[in-house]
Amino acid sequence: MSFSTADLFDDFDDQLQSCELSFQNFGGVNSFFGQISTIRCHEDNSLIRQTLSESGHGKVLVIDGAGSLRRALVGDMIAELARSKDW
Repeated sequence: MSFSTADLFDDFDDQLQSCELSFQNFGGVNSFFGQISTIRCHEDNSLIRQTLSESGHGKVLVIDGAGSLRRALVGDMIAELARSKDW
């Protein structure tokens, strides 16, 4: 299945929102879908770790670091936890 953002907005404009934030893809997959779970945290990754301890099968995790560049929120251990729980 292939689609573009423009096609989605053509069909579902009244149901969608978009944002102009920079994202990093840690999963290495270019196209994906699923139930979105969003975590907003400021310089504290404990909620990320808690969320990733549950199964992520069929889900997409979006982490909003509140604009801070002073702390890393995802490192090798959290990335491995996400991988092991199918996020």
